[in-house]
Amino acid sequence: MRDIENRIVRAVGNPDDRPREDTLRALRAVRFASVLEFDIDRPTLDAISRCKLSVSAERIRVELVKGLCSVKPSRFLVILRRFGLLEQIIPELLPAFGCGQNKYHEHDVWCHTLLVTDATPNTERLRLAGMLHDVSKPSVKGAHPVTGEATFYEHEKVGADNVADIIALAKADHIGKGNPACIGMTAGYLDNLAERISTMREESTMVTDTAQLAVNGSDVMLALGIGPGPMVGAKLREMLELVIDDPSLNERSTLLDMLSA
Repeated sequence: MRDIENRIVRAVGNPDDRPREDTLRALRAVRFASVLEFDIDRPTLDAISRCKLSVSAERIRVELVKGLCSVKPSRFLVILRRFGLLEQIIPELLPAFGCGQNKYHEHDVWCHTLLVTDATPNTERLRLAGMLHDVSKPSVKGAHPVTGEATFYEHEKVGADNVADIIALAKADHIGKGNPACIGMTAGYLDNLAERISTMREESTMVTDTAQLAVNGSDVMLALGIGPGPMVGAKLREMLELVIDDPSLNERSTLLDMLSA
């Protein structure tokens, strides 16, 4: 009762014994602290940092989603990283820590991810999307050929789901069941799903290419007073990065103002 009154998560008895009985308890303790906005006492944190998760992906997923759907999921993610659990669950997020961005971002990729996840509406899908939306940025980080500013060209493509591969795998899985009726029904369903996804992509207003920007190479050259060259393409890709993050920026007057700034 004193721990509840003091808003503390504390293991019962020897803190190292609890994760040994069920390693998921380490992740659950972090989730409790995040959802309830409690602190975790030091011995329990030390025990968590020594824990090696050895439970099913399904059980881990339940705790991960509950933690992300807390009032402040960034707290959940920070504790996971600090005490060695994030590297066991989503190691792809670790390179984001300390990965600096450019003048359009005040924070590194990790802090940006935390802020975006906190600001994302509290649903499972959106919180997961917020957490993973820039997961590929560190792997594509480069430098602008003229300004030297950090660039992350095509990070949205590198980090996208491989939908075609997933559908192909689902088909193979059902073919392996050996039931002709099931195979026919499932193949038809998956083909229909693939067709609907293709239609969505064709009808989508999402900007994923510099050709979809409200400005073009001529606009860049005129605004910057330069001729044809690599600087033009680099500037367009820089504009694309901004529009991907905020589609409302894809207005001709807005982008021209940014080019002239």
